[in-house]
Amino acid sequence: MGLTFDNNVNLASSRKNHVNFYYGTAILNSISDPKSWAGEFRYDYDLAKYIKLSANILTENLSPERRTGKGAQVFAYTHLTDNLTAALGVGPEYISNAKRRLNALITMNIDYVIPNTSFSIQALWNRVSTFGNRDTDDFMAGIGYTF
Repeated sequence: MGLTFDNNVNLASSRKNHVNFYYGTAILNSISDPKSWAGEFRYDYDLAKYIKLSANILTENLSPERRTGKGAQVFAYTHLTDNLTAALGVGPEYISNAKRRLNALITMNIDYVIPNTSFSIQALWNRVSTFGNRDTDDFMAGIGYTF
């Protein structure tokens, strides 16, 4: 009996940085469900196999306010194919110009790496939970660059 280690995995060399830009629709979850635009810049760092950390700036142009939040998330991800990755992230988001400044941010992300390049095409859903009546769902598409 003994332990077997996967010698093909080198976590130090597999760590990568990702820069992502997204644009799409923000839906305010209220009685009238108004829609507007949303944009996000996100930086990801592969911390370990299947775990990454991220920092983001999310802007939602909601009526009557425009919210800009700064967030941090921990993502768990899996490779569906060689070029397709799915991820789920959770973490806090700080919005300086909102009634409730500290909120929860939940993200589901699909990432398709363009073969033989450092670029990817992505789709994501963000849920900003304000623990009140100003929750939003953001549906966005974007591009990413890995270095």
